[in-house]
Amino acid sequence: MNAKKPQQKSSVRIIAGRWRNSRIHFLPGDGLRPTGDRVRETLFNWLSPIIMQSRCLDLFAGSGILGMEALSRGASQIVFVEKSNQAANTLRSNLERIGAESYQLFNTDAESWLQRQHNGEQFDIVFLDPPFALDGLQHFCNRLEEKALLSEGAFVYAESPSHSRETVTPQNWRIFRQKTAGDVRFCLYQRDAVRK
Repeated sequence: MNAKKPQQKSSVRIIAGRWRNSRIHFLPGDGLRPTGDRVRETLFNWLSPIIMQSRCLDLFAGSGILGMEALSRGASQIVFVEKSNQAANTLRSNLERIGAESYQLFNTDAESWLQRQHNGEQFDIVFLDPPFALDGLQHFCNRLEEKALLSEGAFVYAESPSHSRETVTPQNWRIFRQKTAGDVRFCLYQRDAVRK
């Protein structure tokens, strides 16, 4: 009788800040592909002028490494949204292990979370990294605007396959920075203030 082998954990590290070099464990599967060190370092260099005291949303949290990196570097709060029970439980364990406090974790899919009542809640930074197979980046960019979840001048980070066509974003978003690393294109958009 063959016993089922337990899944091997993988890990990534927090690069800088309060929890620098802390290992964040995750179970491979469910399409998880945590943002690598090199891409994260570039992203957080771009965000360094505004990360302190920012309110962040990690809409497809997965391992949660983007949100934890933001908290480690001084973000005031983070909302994690993760559909997979396994990934959400592992994320919760990692957050407890490093002693994170200023967060909320919702174990639900992104669309269900977006449909709930938000009572004026707005975010300064949104990490939008859906599974590549989902191919819904444009939809979720539009939903963030429709639900008024972005502060004026908010930043939205998005990852997509490098070979995919350009994401069409809401009219009041502009590309702040973008780059390609291997098979991933990553882009930081900034929301312009809405003119009245």
